[in-house]
Amino acid sequence: MMNEYDKKIENIISDLDSIEEGVFSKIGQAIKGLGQGIGRTDSDNEQERKITGSKTSKEKGFDSYLATSGSDALKAATAGSAEYYQIGKNKVLEIDKLLQAFFHFEIDKEKQKKGSIVYVANPEKAFKRNPQLEWLFKGDYECKSLSLSSNSIKGRGTIRGKAILFTGNWNGGAFMGVLKNGEINGGQIIDGYYIAKSEGFKIKPWDFKSGGMSVASGFAFGLRLAKDNTNHKSLSLVQVPSNKIIKIIDNADKEHLINMNKGVDYKSLNMKINDSEVSWENYNKSEGDFKNTYMTVGSKFSIPGVIDISKGIQSIEIKNKEYEDGEGSGESTEKSGESTEKSGESTEKEKSSTDNKFDIKSTVAGWTPGGRGYYVLDIDASDDDLISSINRYKNDINSGKYFKYLKYFKSLVDDGRIDGFGTNPELAFLFPKKKGESFKDPDAKRDQTLKYFGRFREDVIDNFQSDKIGDYYKKLIKKQIEDSEVGGAKAKVKAKGNASVSKTERVAKTKLKSESNSLSLSKILREVLASQ
Repeated sequence: MMNEYDKKIENIISDLDSIEEGVFSKIGQAIKGLGQGIGRTDSDNEQERKITGSKTSKEKGFDSYLATSGSDALKAATAGSAEYYQIGKNKVLEIDKLLQAFFHFEIDKEKQKKGSIVYVANPEKAFKRNPQLEWLFKGDYECKSLSLSSNSIKGRGTIRGKAILFTGNWNGGAFMGVLKNGEINGGQIIDGYYIAKSEGFKIKPWDFKSGGMSVASGFAFGLRLAKDNTNHKSLSLVQVPSNKIIKIIDNADKEHLINMNKGVDYKSLNMKINDSEVSWENYNKSEGDFKNTYMTVGSKFSIPGVIDISKGIQSIEIKNKEYEDGEGSGESTEKSGESTEKSGESTEKEKSSTDNKFDIKSTVAGWTPGGRGYYVLDIDASDDDLISSINRYKNDINSGKYFKYLKYFKSLVDDGRIDGFGTNPELAFLFPKKKGESFKDPDAKRDQTLKYFGRFREDVIDNFQSDKIGDYYKKLIKKQIEDSEVGGAKAKVKAKGNASVSKTERVAKTKLKSESNSLSLSKILREVLASQ
């Protein structure tokens, strides 16, 4: 006679049997197994032992029950951590749990017999529900990690509107995810996004068919972006950031202004020039098409339907947006797409001007810019993600949080938990070697800290208009990690233009040191993780 509790267990198991096959069925099986395990009594276990001669389930434990339940999902749950995952012919070292279910991984039984735990993606099951994953099965790559983006994005290779974030080296095939860190050495990017370092872009520009790319590093397609008031003998349209003016003087001494309303960026590779939409498809078919993006002294240049410079180019110069409003007004000026000042334009200019200033005011010696009180950042003011990241670091420095994180960074070095830059080559300036012994073991807290300072290098240091300023801050960070105190009274690095540390600064630093000492490592980590 079942009691009420047993009835409830039976009802739950019955309901779980009806759950549709798929991701949620695996969850149902797991809960079902748990319910069956709970429902077993000592007499049930004893009876099983008499019949089979085996140990009781109580002795074997619930893990053993799962391993013999018949469910691939439950068997995988008890097999242990994967040595690696296999998708097609490719190895993947880490896959986010949210993404794993879509590949329908199964344990490689042959490798398991030899002591290796390898999970192999089932293409038939994966394609049945998510055919857009085919690019990962057919591609050629070495992958360190795969995960899902937090924001929705359009693309043929997405999962339910979420992009697949890829860290590693892509060598062949159609890439349709977000290359977050690593290299692309071959193949094509189709509806994909490239946000890794510029030196990792090793395919031809015309093999980037569609998608978007970050220009925060100061490069596009491996080409350095043009800066204000620079002259060029040859320049591609893709090298001109948003909100810049290309000033061209032709061989008849006539001035032509090309207004780059929007250049290539993370949102798309399509451009807006002189208020006209210019599709990237005009330039991505072949090398010959891409050559049409170049303006070259001595040659003609045209953008169909936008501008035609038929008498040849005498000079090429990059100007900022303000040039259109006054400096360039002359008798021999042709302005395509010229428009009257719109409501809110001055606000946007003011915002842009503010965004490109590193105007921190820190009590820690050496950090506050001297002279005008700010250093100029050479960035795309339309890149909202980059602007947000820079402002976060500025706030962290002003509040003192940055130096608390830096102090924790130093403790990791002192404790031997960091002895190289691992998978963060942007931090190579701090370390003599690529990857030390400490990186053999997983350490999420360490990795998050490296990520925090790695992005500071990418978003702030690498974007200073002056390379000297960037080098100055790299040396300052390195020195403060090596010093006995970080952001405290013993930090004696002098700011440029400051001969000494004032009494006010010393008091402020002593206060900061006290606050830093009172902050537990766990709290520092929570703040670092929360900021990601």
